Amino acid sequence: GETEHGAQGGLIDYSYNATDAFGNETWVKKRNTRKANFSALMRPDDVNYVQQNIQKLSGNPALWIGDNNVGYEPLIVYGFLKDYDVSYINISTARVTLDLRGIV
Repeated sequence: GETEHGAQGGLIDYSYNATDAFGNETWVKKRNTRKANFSALMRPDDVNYVQQNIQKLSGNPALWIGDNNVGYEPLIVYGFLKDYDVSYINISTARVTLDLRGIV
């Protein structure tokens, strides 16, 4: 399929701010990881093939590439599939949506 415009990439920061009983604040620096959410358009007759391969990857880390052009690196995530959806736009077009979370 072809990734649609509007794809999102970003980070999840696991750092946090803690306040004790006396009001003293402490910032606890933790690691972060990538996340991405994007949709791809494809022919409906390709959806079963895509879904079968996504099911094989389910629960396993994988390299997910939403777009490999220069400047779109936030759409490259090594991690896990969080959600997968397919919708049928019309007789000749389906939209597959992936929600990904990287490994820390």
